[in-house]
Amino acid sequence: QRQMCIRDRNYSLWINGGSQDVVDCVIEHSYQTGLRYIASSLVATGPAIEDNVLTGGSTGLEFVGSAGIQTAPSISGNQVTGFTSYGLLLTNLEAGSAVSSNSITDCYRAVYLNAASVALSANTIGACTYPITILNGSMPTASGNTVAGNQFQVLVTGGTIASDLTSILPETIAQVRRAAATKG
Repeated sequence: QRQMCIRDRNYSLWINGGSQDVVDCVIEHSYQTGLRYIASSLVATGPAIEDNVLTGGSTGLEFVGSAGIQTAPSISGNQVTGFTSYGLLLTNLEAGSAVSSNSITDCYRAVYLNAASVALSANTIGACTYPITILNGSMPTASGNTVAGNQFQVLVTGGTIASDLTSILPETIAQVRRAAATKG
């Protein structure tokens, strides 16, 4: 039984400076962001963002941790579909933040990590343009994720990859460069 249903709002649910859990909600047709969560800058937080359904808009879930204060949410079991910019936009999250068992489909960027060292596990990402983007010192771990049927089956990163990579075809690199040139 879903607890809350929010529709047709600019920012459908915006939590600023809190540590509240968001569980079993339906958030639909957000003009900008379905759930925008800015963690407390005063105390360590570890809220549960679990079993929600977010559909349609620019960004599904934007979670911003506080630099210097431990922020380690559990983002699990969510269905995120139909966002033109980001499915999950995660910033300033500590190691130990769990992003697991989410279904992310039909989003431009499915998972976007900005200074977010999360554990990505058992997520399903499909029908997106870019499945996972890792930037600004993010050091995620990943296991058991299903990433299939996306426009570009690549990991996008800004910075250095410290180990050898295999199975990157020249055609894939050319596709990524063309897409970056057209999107800016």
